[in-house]
Amino acid sequence: MRVVFLILFSFNFIYADYIRDNAKEVVIDTKKNLMWQDNKTAQEMNWYDAIKYCTELNFASFNDWRLPKVDELNAIVDVATFKNINSSYYWTSTSYRGSDIFAWHLSFENRYVNINIKKDKDSVRCVR
Repeated sequence: MRVVFLILFSFNFIYADYIRDNAKEVVIDTKKNLMWQDNKTAQEMNWYDAIKYCTELNFASFNDWRLPKVDELNAIVDVATFKNINSSYYWTSTSYRGSDIFAWHLSFENRYVNINIKKDKDSVRCVR
């Protein structure tokens, strides 16, 4: 019985779409080969500072973080593996139709995807 349980547990772990590493405070998307920041220090900042924050982030022993594209962030909205989620909107790196003024942002609370003025403040979740 122990062997069967171990095999089933290992199978579920290996083939899970999202795996949380509590020690590093990240969530790994095993299908898309992405690692998501999921710590309690999620900050609110404007879009320009969000791009800079992710680019300069040294977290979980990695320094190649970036602000996610709108489709990448939208794909993780319903993922229960994330522990640290603000009720506010999160920035994406995707500008609205090449706009210098607007970028897409997304709400984890209600799954709305809207545009926002890049100078406004939203939460940030980096990806690598």
